[in-house]
Amino acid sequence: MLFRSVEGPITSVYRWHDGVETSAEWRCTCKTLPDLRDRCLTAIVAGHDYEIPQIVIAELSASDAYAAWVRASVSGA
Repeated sequence: MLFRSVEGPITSVYRWHDGVETSAEWRCTCKTLPDLRDRCLTAIVAGHDYEIPQIVIAELSASDAYAAWVRASVSGA
């Protein structure tokens, strides 16, 4: 399991094939544990209609209390 925050719509401008595209998109920040990362990535790719969705992975530090909450929340404990 994971938790996410969604921002948007935001305007994205990017090169795709032979042109420049502009589209409305939503930015999702997912919170999960390192051992659940592959399940998270699989879910994102499966539910996304882009050929190459932007997926950026950042391992972050958090306060002990917040890290414990995320760990308990995503592990189902």
